[in-house]
Amino acid sequence: MPALPRRGAVPDRHPEELTTGEATELMRQVADFGRPTPLFVNLFAELRDSDRLGGRCGACEFRTICGGSRSRAYACTGDVLAEEPWCGHQPDSFPYQSDLAQHLHTP
Repeated sequence: MPALPRRGAVPDRHPEELTTGEATELMRQVADFGRPTPLFVNLFAELRDSDRLGGRCGACEFRTICGGSRSRAYACTGDVLAEEPWCGHQPDSFPYQSDLAQHLHTP
């Protein structure tokens, strides 16, 4: 029996030529692909916590409903929680702060 392909490798043969063991391992790898890993679970938890945002995004009254572009923040600064560099909004400049606080349930 030929050796199984290394984990993460795609066999270089047609699927009909795979042995049962190789096909089973390949299907296991495909099934594992969509499962969340602790790294991503922790990262997503950090991204959902708007209190961890930095810069203007952290001070913004819309941070719980907007959050800015985390991918652009990471691309421009190397920090996924940094402020959104292309956002033109200045925190606390929205003219209806009391109405906003009432609707967002913020103090």
